[in-house]
Amino acid sequence: MRFARNYVRHRVLPLLRAVNPRTEAALTRLADITSVDRDYLELEYERCVTPHIRNEHGRICISRDIFSQLHPALQRRCIQNAALLVGAQDVGYEHVVRAIEISVKGKPEL
Repeated sequence: MRFARNYVRHRVLPLLRAVNPRTEAALTRLADITSVDRDYLELEYERCVTPHIRNEHGRICISRDIFSQLHPALQRRCIQNAALLVGAQDVGYEHVVRAIEISVKGKPEL
């Protein structure tokens, strides 16, 4: 049980099945919905964001005016993609939210 997937398979899923015998079907539907939504978000990102992105000497840039008008899902994707482009390995939710605050407002909220 040292791997998370084994713990989920052997401990968590049986508990979920006790609440909902169709847990696997619900998780399969959720995975399908998420996959379709992710594909759409990628298309929107390519259409709405990519034309405004500039790589200036290893710095990923986008106009603050354009960035602040993007849907939050696209803002998050923008920050995550920019971090990956400059070599970040793992960008957590809190980092993304804070980066959006700084990008939109010019400073983080304390």
